[in-house]
Amino acid sequence: MKRIEGLAAFGQLELAKAETKLLAALQKVDARALLTSYTMYRMVGMAKESTADHGRPAPAAVELAAFLLMPHFGEPKAFDGESIQAGIDALTEYLKCYSFCEVFSKNDDPADAETNSLHLHLRLHSGVVRGTAYPGQVEWRITRVFSPFEADLSALAGIGPTRSVEIAKALLGQMEDNIEDVRVKARTMIASKEKEYRSHPEQRDRIGREMQKFITKMGCSWVPTFHELAVRLKQLEKPEWEAFCRLFGLTPDSLPMIRRVMDVQDRPVIFLDADTAFAAHGVVVFDAIFNHFDSLARSHAPLRDSYGRQVSRWMEEETANYFRRIFPAENIIANACYPDPDQPGGEAEADLLVQWGPFLILAESKGRVVDQEAFRTGGRQLKNAIAKNIEDGFTQTQRFVRALEASGSLTVKEKATNRTIKVDRSDLRRIMPISVTLQHLAGIPTQLAVTKRLGLFKGDAFPWSVCMDDLDVITRFSGSADVFLHYLERRIAHQKLELGIKGDELEIFGQYLDNRLHPDVYENRKELRTGQENKVIAFTGGDERFEPVYVAEWYGTEPPEEPIELDVPDEVRAVLNELRDRSDYGARWIAFALLGLNNSTLVKLASALRELGSRNAVGERMLRITVREGSVVLNIMAHQGLTEREFFQNVTARARIEHYRNKASTTVSIGINQNGDSAFEVAQWLEGEWEYDDELEKVLKADREKPRNLIPSSSFKKPGRNDPCPCGSGLKFKRCCIERIRFDSGRGGSQED
Repeated sequence: MKRIEGLAAFGQLELAKAETKLLAALQKVDARALLTSYTMYRMVGMAKESTADHGRPAPAAVELAAFLLMPHFGEPKAFDGESIQAGIDALTEYLKCYSFCEVFSKNDDPADAETNSLHLHLRLHSGVVRGTAYPGQVEWRITRVFSPFEADLSALAGIGPTRSVEIAKALLGQMEDNIEDVRVKARTMIASKEKEYRSHPEQRDRIGREMQKFITKMGCSWVPTFHELAVRLKQLEKPEWEAFCRLFGLTPDSLPMIRRVMDVQDRPVIFLDADTAFAAHGVVVFDAIFNHFDSLARSHAPLRDSYGRQVSRWMEEETANYFRRIFPAENIIANACYPDPDQPGGEAEADLLVQWGPFLILAESKGRVVDQEAFRTGGRQLKNAIAKNIEDGFTQTQRFVRALEASGSLTVKEKATNRTIKVDRSDLRRIMPISVTLQHLAGIPTQLAVTKRLGLFKGDAFPWSVCMDDLDVITRFSGSADVFLHYLERRIAHQKLELGIKGDELEIFGQYLDNRLHPDVYENRKELRTGQENKVIAFTGGDERFEPVYVAEWYGTEPPEEPIELDVPDEVRAVLNELRDRSDYGARWIAFALLGLNNSTLVKLASALRELGSRNAVGERMLRITVREGSVVLNIMAHQGLTEREFFQNVTARARIEHYRNKASTTVSIGINQNGDSAFEVAQWLEGEWEYDDELEKVLKADREKPRNLIPSSSFKKPGRNDPCPCGSGLKFKRCCIERIRFDSGRGGSQED
């Protein structure tokens, strides 16, 4: 702890030095010119830059720069390229020192490491993370939630939420056009001056001065004006612009209301004067618009109740629409009514229920007020926000579970249609609770276990908590019910880990599409299971694949051609697709369970499927490949001449034999009809602890004594006398099946009667 205190003190000292350097630079440069030049410098390079180069991401950096420079707007000063660059260098140094102080805070309690960790997360998230969703998502939320109240809110605020979004979009669009115009002019200027220099090298100094003057002026010329926006956005009037400035503008007049740098995100439109403004990040402006009008509607008594009902109704309808992407409509019940276990004779209601084979999803949507201060400083406000938006929803899902456990089965009725679904507890293998929130909650839902220190979630059970915007992305790119359900399984399991989890939900989902979040890739790694405590799995990257799709929709352009989907071998994908076409509970469970196999096992499964696809079964014989990977056995069989019943019986018998022989925890059996068009004919999943069985011992003994032809695959090495027997008995080959197995060099596979 003394080391951390020392680092905090060092950071404050370096920050003071950086501030002195910045103030000195401001004596020689106009603060407005420095701010606009720095903003353009950061925004133009934002896509390629590294945070390490500047201390913080561009949007948060521009906010901090505006916070620092706006008090110095005053009288305009002369400036040139050299003074601008000196100011940018001083700003960059200050920002790096400021970011260091955010990590090592002098206000942390040396005796409370856990609370410090939570406060650090909130400091960094509120300090540098900007934008809760993709722009189209926030615009859609604003439009759908506030549209019934546009006139009322406009009367209260001088401008309504929908009109505010229109002005923000016009501002952002004009910024893009102006910056592109500057780029074109810069390229033209540079090309012209390079040509002039080649013709008149003796004029180098003059040409250099002219280029520097142009570049210096370029740093200020991109900022949109009210006149430009009035041309772009028809019928934009000055009173609307002034109201927009009053609500969302950072100006010398509003700056005293901003206590901390992180609060600039509430006023993210930076006004250089009454008619000139810009924003560093479009979604931050949309977030500020939503948060302002959400707070206004909830605080205005005549609107409060009707607005609350509108939020709930929209969330429930939108959540149901998201689930319909991956589940059949008949499996979804919205506003599901069932007997209240806490009030005999009464009726309770679940926002959304999905039964899909042996899976039950219970989703509760909570659109309670989100106190932005809670997710910036923590404390009691944070506890209340998490309790109202996540824990309350989880508690309601557990009420349904208690009712189901008590009765064994429930008939639930959809409130609006009287449509019913009967839920039998004996049919279910997984019950998955989801708490859906209206907004992104600063990354806290991905690490709910940390809220136990606030007195929340006192047991060891947690829901999957997700905001509406992330649920949109995840249901859109899951592609199938089994993938979505398996992602839920892994995310709920994450909440119970003793390891810390750091990362945004979409970063985690992006990595899921790469590796299914298999424990072997993450928490089961040796370095995370041994050694020091307080270990953390940090998810960074993975979400970048989604942005181009939403950006293309925002601009009305063609999306990327490459599909976004789960990465599994093609042969496994074909099996999964066949399982998805079947409606029996077994097929749905097997599709889900296959996704839980590790990468090595899936690769071996794909290899076995590919191998049998390249060989032909002869007559009524069968081909078989059996592979063991850890405690999992893969049993792949193929035929051409058996009836469906005969083949099913053979696959079932072989699955039991191999499961018992290998003392496996899980045996996956895939049976292929080589004359058929589908990926397989039979799929079976067998799991359970090994127990001695007299009958199976006899079957196993008879199976070992049975002569067979074994045609090795290309990767198979013929066993030596002292090698383990390929039958899996554990004995040496010479003491087991050496007289009963004949190796055949022909194409075909392991043929069995």
